[in-house]
Amino acid sequence: MKRTKNILALAICTVLSATTFLGFASTAQAEELSQVKDSAKVNYGTVSAEDQALLKVLFDAGYYAYINPDLYAKYGNDEAALFNHFITTGIWEGRQGNQDFNVDAYASAYDDLKAAYGNDILAYYRHYINTKDTETRPVTTLHIASQWGITVTSLVDPSIVISPYDVYFSEINGTADLESVKHGVLITDKKMKAQTEAEEYRKFLVTHGLAH
Repeated sequence: MKRTKNILALAICTVLSATTFLGFASTAQAEELSQVKDSAKVNYGTVSAEDQALLKVLFDAGYYAYINPDLYAKYGNDEAALFNHFITTGIWEGRQGNQDFNVDAYASAYDDLKAAYGNDILAYYRHYINTKDTETRPVTTLHIASQWGITVTSLVDPSIVISPYDVYFSEINGTADLESVKHGVLITDKKMKAQTEAEEYRKFLVTHGLAH
């Protein structure tokens, strides 16, 4: 059974004023900061049948639909269609197939893996899936990377650089728009859906047949 999809994260950060803030926000919002939105910068590859089988184990259709409303509008709760999009398009754009794994955070956190795999996106997925139960590599999301003080660079587009503060700012303001984050554009309603988002997500999964 897949782990409970609790998308509320506890963010404890010390900001420039040296004041510690306690913020509840959706880690899903922050994790998509690394998505490359300019398709001209994306090198779309091919996923072998063997790799597809590996990725299928990790892929969470409910999460993928929820975090990508454009795809839900197009594919609904069709898990096969969502997975097909992930392996043909999404994985190459830096879209996440599971809330617990961000390939850019993983690559940025571990120099030995970066040295071995370079920008080979699939290699990181293979390593994570095959070793996650035997190796201790806890930095697997942008949120965790920010807690460890790690700056994340996109494997797809090196111009996308996400600092720990970018992640924190994204979380407390509920935005995945990296440009807004970089320019310090605050969303006026900071509450956003922070208090109700987990329940909304649960209802979304149940209503659309994506709950497991």
